[in-house]
Amino acid sequence: MGPLRVKEKQWISNFGRLRYCSAFGACLVLDNQNDCNLRLEEERRLKELREQERRNAEQRERERQEALEREAHRQREDRRSRDKLDQIAREIEEKEKMEAEKQRLLAQITSHEQHKDLLTSRETLEKLTKPPYYSRENLATIPYGSKENLSIGGGSEVTTKVERQVIERVDRTVWSSDPRYSL
Repeated sequence: MGPLRVKEKQWISNFGRLRYCSAFGACLVLDNQNDCNLRLEEERRLKELREQERRNAEQRERERQEALEREAHRQREDRRSRDKLDQIAREIEEKEKMEAEKQRLLAQITSHEQHKDLLTSRETLEKLTKPPYYSRENLATIPYGSKENLSIGGGSEVTTKVERQVIERVDRTVWSSDPRYSL
């Protein structure tokens, strides 16, 4: 067999010469000037597409970084607000504990005072059985008489120095103003 013969037809178009090869289908053969212009145009478009893709990638990266920063800021704010809420809750709990302790102490003091007011309480019985001490008020109620009447406790009572002085002064006054024992 000999070399393959191909019938070629040529058409002139806007892009250059278009050859039709029966063996390979249509083939585009460009003129030199149009070929350079088209190649430059295609390279320029590819360069623009690459540049656009690079800008889009940078924009996506910026947006991703901003989203990460916003998320970190939101988490910090959430943590701060959670800490503030925890602090407020602790303060409220402390106030409630202090108030409960205050109420407990007040109830304890009140019950102790009520217990003291009862006639059968130890404190009340001690007050009732305690020997009297002399003062200006209760010396006026003691009837006139001998020195023994003035010292009702029979000497077993403990009196302070000031009370003793008051008693002696009242005693002198009582003895000197008693009409039965006038001089």
